[in-house]
Amino acid sequence: MKHLLRVLFILALFCGVTSPARAAHLQVLDPSNTCSLDPSLCTIGIPGAPFQVVFDSMTCGLDNLPTDPTTDGCVEIVNDTFDTFTSLFLEFNAPSGVTFDCPTTDSASVFGSCIQGSSGGLDTFSFTGGSGLPGGKEMFIFEEGVEPGLLTDGSGVVGIATPEPDSLLLLSTGAMMMTAGLFLRRQRRLATFRKR
Repeated sequence: MKHLLRVLFILALFCGVTSPARAAHLQVLDPSNTCSLDPSLCTIGIPGAPFQVVFDSMTCGLDNLPTDPTTDGCVEIVNDTFDTFTSLFLEFNAPSGVTFDCPTTDSASVFGSCIQGSSGGLDTFSFTGGSGLPGGKEMFIFEEGVEPGLLTDGSGVVGIATPEPDSLLLLSTGAMMMTAGLFLRRQRRLATFRKR
């Protein structure tokens, strides 16, 4: 057996030395979060990474929403993952004296609740609950009442649920591994006994 391994090693060494060297690279990269401005469209490939939010009235027309440039603005978000987006956090700077609400009672609403606040001069919106946005689907963020160009320094972050393994699955996997280990141990003992 030792001689066979030596011959294979020498053969592999010989083949490696005599073949011409060529370099090639193969990479697997994460998709990034990209946003375009015409229309205002964000493709999200990395949940948890921030993306730019710019409201545009023409984007609203993609979903047959009102498109008045003095009062209406939209951002389209595409889920470019296999996970369901379970939360959305938005923040942007709005003109002084403007108060926002964020109703989620509409049947077309993706999220079930919204908490609105302000932090550091930015208006903040935290959407959670509801069915969320499944992978490969899109959602529109629609604002009405303020000229879209007045909403500045906008950014957003989407979140996904971290699934917890089922307890019964973990227990059964552990039990199977323990049984396999005991079986292999018993087989080794029997093999040792037979050799004597």
